Formats: sequence, C-alpha cells, structure tokens
Amino acid sequence: APRPHSGNLPGVLIHFGYRDGISQPKIEGAPAPQYAVPSTPEVKAGAFLLGYSSQWQGFRYPLPHPPELGRNGSFAAFRILQQHVSEFEDYLTQAAATVGMDRETVAAKLCGRWRNGTPLAQSPTAPRAPSSSPNDYDYADDPHGLKCPFDAHIRRTNPRGEVVAGSDGDQHPIIRRGMPYGPWYNHTSGKDDGIERGLLGLFICVSLEDQFEFLMTNWMNRGGFRVELPSQTKDIIAGNDTIGATPFQIPTPNGIVSLPKFSHFVTTRGAAYCFLPSLTALRYLAGR
Repeated sequence: APRPHSGNLPGVLIHFGYRDGISQPKIEGAPAPQYAVPSTPEVKAGAFLLGYSSQWQGFRYPLPHPPELGRNGSFAAFRILQQHVSEFEDYLTQAAATVGMDRETVAAKLCGRWRNGTPLAQSPTAPRAPSSSPNDYDYADDPHGLKCPFDAHIRRTNPRGEVVAGSDGDQHPIIRRGMPYGPWYNHTSGKDDGIERGLLGLFICVSLEDQFEFLMTNWMNRGGFRVELPSQTKDIIAGNDTIGATPFQIPTPNGIVSLPKFSHFVTTRGAAYCFLPSLTALRYLAGR
C-alpha cells in the first residue's frame, strides 16, 4: 500500500502523486483542522450536523423524526474511486510535449497544487519546501488565472469566496476523508501493470444534495458556474466521462493555452449514501 505520510509533508499521498486532504473546513465551536490559518472563515456547525444553524443565514436543515434519531447526525457519500494512474502519467507526457511545458508544471496546473502540496497561489513557478500554512492563500491577486487556472481541481471544487454563479462559492463545504487502496504505482516504469488502485473517499455534510451533489454536478462536471470556463468542461482530476472528452485551459499572458482533450482518469467502482447517527441516536435505537 502507498505510504500515507512522508516526513513533514502535508496530507495523504494518493496514487496520482499528489498530497491530498490538506484543505478542510474550520467548524465553529470545534478544534481547527491542522492546516487552518486565522484568515480561514469558520463554517456553522449546522453545515455538518443536524439540529444547528446552517451555512445559510436563518435556516437549519430539518431533523428526521423522532428528534433523538436525527439530532447531531450527519450524512456521508462513500465512493470507491479507481484511479487510472498510468493513463494519467501518459497524459502528462503528451500534454507537456504538446504545449512545451515541464511535466510537473502541467501536473500542478491540473491540480492547483504542486505534487508536494504547495499551492500555485503561493508559488506559481516551482514547488517549494513544505509550508506550515499550505492553506494561507486565496485568489484575490489572481483574477485572470495566471497563477492557478480556473480549471484547476482545487479552484473548481473550492473557489474560496470568489464570485461564481449564485455568489455562494463558500456555501457548499464538505469534510473529506480519503484512504488509498492498492499497491503503490511505479512511476518510473512507464507502463500499466494491470493492477487496480484508487481511493476510498468519505464526503461528510448535512445535505448530500446541497453540498456533495452540488459540487459533483455543478462545479466538477460543468464549467458554466464561472464565466471564464466553457460550459462543456470538467474537473480533469476527478471529473467523470458523462460529457465526453474535453480540453483543459491554462491562461497565460499571451492568451489561452489548451491542453489535449481527455476523457476521464477516475472510475467510480462503488458508492453508497449513508446516515451517520449520533451517540444519542445509537442509544435511542438500542432501547427500541
């Protein structure tokens, strides 16, 4: 199995070679996540737990009945995500040769972070030594996407307060927990070994529709939520193949550079929607 941690690098190493799980929401009244910074906005507890004020002002999500069953409960989407690593590495080689960029620069543009976790917003030209604050950034000084493309995985899935359709770029938070499965891929081999590998993902929120499904449908697999992206685009790291092959756009001072079209690098092998009951709910069920 892949090594989940290495030295003082942040997050968990996934098969695509990136550090993952670095950015998590800071929840009001709860201990701050490891890489949160003072400027990170707090999210209401009701964005993740039933029975509390939600991220929408003046609104809380309804409790299932009886209240003992629902209060302090949450929901989770579970996914088994097969990652096509050799195809992804081949694509990096092809794309780099097509546009005349270094492979690791292409990889960073696709994700929005260098593979060691350094965000492009902090270091746009080269990765730097691991930082104790890999989330201390936003996109206020990058309105044209010259540092981090609008199409990048982390900019699509977390606009960090940028103006997007609905002006609610910070209202769809989720807590992510991931664990790689399968043996570590030999990135120097240059060929597919035929072994399945991927990520087990748990995506926790109070509303699967308003949070997890919103991100998957509107931000990851459509481009029209922001004016800079054609509607028929998707997240290259985790988007699905429902709209076919699409290009990836990199803004530069000399105009837009389009990477070769791609289909998908992740296949969903299994999925489940789950209710996560509180201890109170478990005691209630045990007493029935």
